[in-house]
Formats: sequence, structure tokens, C-alpha cells
Amino acid sequence: MFHKLKSCLVISACAILLGTAGTVHAQFRYNPAAPGVVPGTQAVVAPVAPYPPTNFAYRPDGWNPYGNTYYGRAGGYLAGAAQVYNSLGQYQIDNAQSQLITDQVRKSQLDTRQKIYDQWRYEKAMTPTLEDLRERDRMNASRRARNDPPPAEIWSGVAMNTLLKDILDCEGRSGCRGPQIPLAQDVVSRLNVTTGTTNGSVSLLKQGQALQWPPVLQKDAFTVQRDSINSLLPDAVEIVKGGGGKNQPLNNVLTALVQMRKTLDAEIESFTPDEWIGGSRFINQLQDSAKLLQGPNAANYFNGKWAASGTTVGELIYNLGQKGLKFAPCAEGDEDAYNVLYRLMVNYDAGLEQCHATRQ
Repeated sequence: MFHKLKSCLVISACAILLGTAGTVHAQFRYNPAAPGVVPGTQAVVAPVAPYPPTNFAYRPDGWNPYGNTYYGRAGGYLAGAAQVYNSLGQYQIDNAQSQLITDQVRKSQLDTRQKIYDQWRYEKAMTPTLEDLRERDRMNASRRARNDPPPAEIWSGVAMNTLLKDILDCEGRSGCRGPQIPLAQDVVSRLNVTTGTTNGSVSLLKQGQALQWPPVLQKDAFTVQRDSINSLLPDAVEIVKGGGGKNQPLNNVLTALVQMRKTLDAEIESFTPDEWIGGSRFINQLQDSAKLLQGPNAANYFNGKWAASGTTVGELIYNLGQKGLKFAPCAEGDEDAYNVLYRLMVNYDAGLEQCHATRQ
């Protein structure tokens, strides 16, 4: 009996290891013995039918791990209709979200445009205009003219022209007049004026006085040009005083001045820096004076119409304003007259400002 049981267990193990199709299980049954035989047990191995295969077929509603649901014809129709309504609702939701995002984008664009416009207005408000810049430059020039400007600005007439404009504007607005400051006629006679169309002056040519050549231009290298200018210039001035016209002597004077400058530049190594600067300055002044004589109204420089006049600083300023004249650069040797007039004009301006402040 023991041997039979052992055989059954071996057979069962072999069946499991060999992967027999289906599932096997052992069953122990009571085996009644014949009379006179000891009863015992035996193992009976019976094959079991395999489980049916799982159906993984495609389903439109997705895979259901808990089993396959069969809707039937009516159920399938209802499920399809539900899917249609569900898709329509989802489309409306997506469309509304898309419109909301579009509106947010437009709002962001409008905010950006508004910020750009605000930034442009801020920059425009903070950026000074051309008129602001001009007014600032005028105020800076006025402050500079009142506070000891460089001598070159006094001798060129720039500082005094700035004071002249400010004084005329203040007197015109307020109706005030500055203090009575006497002015020596020797100073007035040495002042050069212009209409503002040019910076030159005829101070070297007025009253027919002989030219005072600087030492560097009195050397032998300039004798030919110097003698030519001395002989031609009086004739050129007389033609201008007579009403103008063709002035060939004046043209010859200008040609001689060009030749004199070429000679001065060619001999620069034989001159000191001060000599060359002095000679070049005199030639420039004489050229400016000669060019003024070419104007249609050059006779006014000699008949007294375009000339500085006045016994006081206030009278001088008034006459210049009435004639529309400005200060021209001073001639060689007249720097002291310009320095004196500048100081007197500063004092007159200070008194005018005090009068204006008192009246206000």
C-alpha cells in the first residue's frame, strides 16, 4: 500500500512539472477492502477542464477590468448618444476657455500699449524742448556775462552784447531805467558797432587815419604789400563815402592782404609765436574791415548813422537799441575802452535790476 501511494505522488509531481494542459488535483478516496483485507486509501488523479480564455476585444467605451458589459442594441444607442452630448459639452468648454485666453491676450496687449504710451508721455514731459534749451542757454550766457567773463569775450563784444539785450528787454518790460552813469567820449569814439550781419568793424579805416602796422608786418618781407595797401585804402574809403559803385582799389587791397598772409605763413619759422599771432590778427581785422566796405550801406559807417553815441551808459544803450546795432570786436589797441565800458554796463544792469525789484 505504501508503494502505491508513493507512485501516485510521483505521477502527480511529474504532471505538474511537465505542464500538462489543464489543472490537475489529487483526490483521496476510501477503498473498502475485500473481506479479510485491511482497508486503506488510494490517490486518484483526474484532469480538470481549463478556464475559458479572457476576451480582450476592443470596446468603444474603454477596457473594463471588472468584466465585459454588454449594453445591447438600445443600450449601445444610448451610450453613443451620451458620448455625442459629452463631446459637444467638452467642445463648448474648450471653446469658452479658448475665448477667455484670447481675451486675456488682448487685455495684456492693451496694457502693454498703455504702458508704452505712458512711458512716451513721461519721456516727452521730462525731455526739454528746443525753446527750453534756448532759454537755458540764454540764462547761462547772461550769468556768464555778469560774472567776469574771459577778456576775449569782452574784446569780441560777446559779453557786452548779452548785457545789451538783457538791459533792453528789462527796460521794455518794466519801464524802469538804470542809474545815470557818465561815459567819456574818448571811450565812445573807440567803440565799434555793427548791424549784426557781420562781426567785422571799420575802426581801422575811420577818419582816414594811417594804419598802425604791428612790428612784425613792418619788416622788409612785407614792404610791397604794405605800401600797396597804404596807397590804395584811402581811395577805396572815398569811393564808399561817395555812395559806392565799382571799387577796384578795394579789390586790390583784398588781394594784397591775401599775399601778405601767404608771406607771413611762409616765414613762420623766422617769427616768434607772439609776432605771428599779432600779425595774423591784424590781417584778419583789416580783411574784415575791407569786406564791410563791399556792403550796399557801407557809407553809414562813415556818415555817423551807424556809430556809437551817448554821454551816459543809458543813453548809449538806448541809441544802439533804436538803431538796431550791436557791439563789434574792438580794434588793436582799443581793449581798454571795451574793458571800461563793460564795467560800466555791469553797474548799470545791477542798478536796473534793483529798480525793477523795488517797483515789483
